[in-house]
Amino acid sequence: MKNALISVSDKTGIIQLAKFLTDNNHRILSTGGTYKYLKNHVPAGQIEQISNFTGFPEILGGRVKTIHPKIHGGILARRNNKNDMKELSENNIHKIDAVITNLYPFSKEHSLDKAIELIDIGGHTLIRAAAKNFNDVLVITKPDDYDWIMENYDHITPENRRELATKAFKHIAEYDAMIYEYFSPGIHTRFYRKEFSLKYGSNPHQSEAGLYGFGGGSHPTSMAKADFPLKILNGKPGYINMLDGLYGWQLVSDLRKATGRSAATSYKHNSPAGAAISQPLSAVLSKVYDVENRKLSNLAQAYIRARNADPLSSFGDFIALSDKVDVCTAKLIKREVSDGIIAPGYDAEAFKILSSKKGGKYVVIEVDPNYCFEGNLEFREMMGIGLAQTPDRRQFTKESLKNVVTKDKLNLSENDELNLLVANICLKYTQSNSVAFAADGQVIGVGAGQQNRVDCVKLARRKAEMWFLRQHPKVLNLFQLFNSKVRRQAKVNAIIQYIQGFNTTTERDNWKKVFKTVPPELTILEKSKFLKELDGVALASDAFFPFRDSIDVVEGCGIKVVSKPGGSIADKSVIEACNKYGIKMCFTEHRLFCH
Repeated sequence: MKNALISVSDKTGIIQLAKFLTDNNHRILSTGGTYKYLKNHVPAGQIEQISNFTGFPEILGGRVKTIHPKIHGGILARRNNKNDMKELSENNIHKIDAVITNLYPFSKEHSLDKAIELIDIGGHTLIRAAAKNFNDVLVITKPDDYDWIMENYDHITPENRRELATKAFKHIAEYDAMIYEYFSPGIHTRFYRKEFSLKYGSNPHQSEAGLYGFGGGSHPTSMAKADFPLKILNGKPGYINMLDGLYGWQLVSDLRKATGRSAATSYKHNSPAGAAISQPLSAVLSKVYDVENRKLSNLAQAYIRARNADPLSSFGDFIALSDKVDVCTAKLIKREVSDGIIAPGYDAEAFKILSSKKGGKYVVIEVDPNYCFEGNLEFREMMGIGLAQTPDRRQFTKESLKNVVTKDKLNLSENDELNLLVANICLKYTQSNSVAFAADGQVIGVGAGQQNRVDCVKLARRKAEMWFLRQHPKVLNLFQLFNSKVRRQAKVNAIIQYIQGFNTTTERDNWKKVFKTVPPELTILEKSKFLKELDGVALASDAFFPFRDSIDVVEGCGIKVVSKPGGSIADKSVIEACNKYGIKMCFTEHRLFCH
């Protein structure tokens, strides 16, 4: 008959496991509390209290129960070591073949006296001993493993034993870390487990890079390997891909929650080139976005808008989508130059389409849409120095837009609210300083990462005007004039060159080569006249405007509403500027810096 020692604080499922063990020729050795819990559920002759087994009582109010040579000798004896086996025989010590133990629940919330009593000694020592001798002793610390043990008991391999021992060492390591943190305020332990190797770091010469999950420690989000919220379904992402993917996923997830609509973003170098929610396209935009005569799903509408806010910048992007990817959306992505995608799922045919991109190397990542980071701090390291902050969980909603501070205090229209929601949620995941222009449910211009705010506004305005000028009749006519072999991105580049103008003769000469017939010039006067039709645009800023110049430079570009956190000594002059131009402005009291 084999011996199994059971001493558990968490008694979930232990009766079923004990019954299984006694049915399979095991005697149960158990401590007082666990013995009382099990004794009426297993045969009387197959369960024995440890104090009776050792001939030594539990002492010191239960502080010493299992620390005894008859226990630890039976656990630590090496079965293939003749001397060990001889000593067991000479001392009448029985082998212990399985140890099922978990530790007292330790919490930082307890008083010192209570916490001290919860510091497990015997259980900790049992686990360490059994894990050390895992080749001969089965060590089980997690109730989640009981079913697997019962189903596979006759086929447990040495590799399985080592894996269970690894879990056991993790169990006591994270337990010790909690105690260490309790006695050392300000200490935060992290145990990272490598889930995937990445292609490389920020640059190819940074060859060692990986994606890690919280593998243990006192971190409240310590996750089992199976709980890791990402699956790399295809390709091998790099470090920057993952940064863009994780930022992008949070952006579209927030947009989905705030608006109830499908959402998409096209991410490049830690800032969105475009972001949008589902909204039917006009005939003109369908032509500009090259989706005429296509029936688009809601997700496809969001994607095509996000990709085409700034298609020059979106070249080689990382895509994030809020919904399960359908075939319609996958076909649109297939035709673009892109590094990868993250989404909560993929239709089988959509996955087949996407995984075939880039010669089969296109990165496809699936994210658990229900995963939520619950830790109190998120960490970043630089120069070996740790930075930490509480996660930004504050949600930007319509309620954030209620404080209208300009003369016109009428409530914002539904369209204005929607555009400001899109713009502000986009900024939450854009490198600061940043501002965003939005219209028709999509971002149309982002000014990101500038050292002064007025430059952010100028950059975003230029991009917004470019978005609108792509709808000019002369620009739309370019599609009829391209040579037949000109590729999609080359068309995009040529259109933008046509609108911007040319710096050199060589640049203009090379541009002419993509056309069957050279287009007539789009004059400054024509552009200026057309831009006067730009209307219904929202402007959002991730922090306050320090001067009124940020409002003055958007005069005449269709801005109807502005949002900013407020709090500048220049607020009065900024409000005066908005009143002058007939712009509504609201203070959100919600700064959106991202670094």
